[in-house]
Order: sequence, then C-alpha cells, then structure tokens
Amino acid sequence: QIPIAKIRPNANNPRHVITPEAVDKKVTSLRAEGQETPIKVRPLTPEERIVNQKPEVATSQNEPIGSAPRNDNMGTFEYELIGGHLRLLAAQKLGWETLNALVLEVPPAQAILAALMDNQGEDMHWLDWYLAIELTATSDPNLTQKAIAESIEVTESYVSQALKVLKLFNQSSRDQILQQLKISDP
Repeated sequence: QIPIAKIRPNANNPRHVITPEAVDKKVTSLRAEGQETPIKVRPLTPEERIVNQKPEVATSQNEPIGSAPRNDNMGTFEYELIGGHLRLLAAQKLGWETLNALVLEVPPAQAILAALMDNQGEDMHWLDWYLAIELTATSDPNLTQKAIAESIEVTESYVSQALKVLKLFNQSSRDQILQQLKISDP
C-alpha cells in the first residue's frame, strides 16, 4: 500500500486522452470490485523529488485531466506512476488514501517503455500511441525503429508511420488536438 499523496503522475504518461467518462467507468469498477490490479510505480531519485510543488487536481473540463491531487500537507513525492493512471484518478475521486502498488526499480528512460507496455492491452487513442513511440525514440537515440517495434510488439512500419505522421504537426497543433480530444472523446 502506497499513499496516493506520495505518487507523482508520470509527465510522460502515454495516455494523454483521458476522458471524464473513462475515469467514471473506472470509479464504478473500483467501487464494485475493489482494486484487483496494483498500480506500477518507480521510486524517485533524491534529485527528482519535488518538495512543496504538487500540482492541483483538474476542476473543469478545460483543465488538464490527470494531474496530481491537491495536497494541503505539502509533502514530497516519493514515487512516479508508471502504470495505472485511470486507477489512480478513480481512487482519488473515491477519496481513497492508498493504493496497492508494485514498486519497479527502473530508470526514467526505461519507465517510458514500461508505461507504454502497461497500456498495451488498453483502448488507447492512436495519437497517444504515436506520441509514446516518438517519446521512446527521442529518449534513447540508440534505439532503432526495429528495437522500439519489438519492445512494444508492433511492426516496424507502424513505428515509422507514427514518426512520419507526427512530423506533420507542430507542438501547438498537437496540444490543440489533445485538448479537443480530452473534452469531446467518448
């Protein structure tokens, strides 16, 4: 069991499109069945721990969904979320204080791949997949498209296509698309 207040959301979470409906569905599941699957976290290094700078929870559809809970105790994050973002958000909504968690000893660069692998069976938006592939490719310049494809169990041409498509959009365009998807995707 890990206190939710000690878990920092992953800034590189491959799932950018998290709708309120998806969180509500997970709330219903957690309420009915409890937490069947632990979340996955990694311990933060001392340099990564951020004191007194926890972001606030999103309060409307126009704010980012998936930020960390507001913490009036102003503690320190000790872990970064790798897998289970929807479970974390649902637990926050239910008012839970702790979650079962697997603590993985992985460096930040490897955590990106671990997060992507954790979402493989999920219904992730195609843009989330493409952005995660791009982040993986840029986080380790020694990774080939073939290595990325093998690690996430997709074809090399899928990785190539993802990287080519994303070259068509500047960061501002991507942000606008993601914000629109967060508001309107079912």
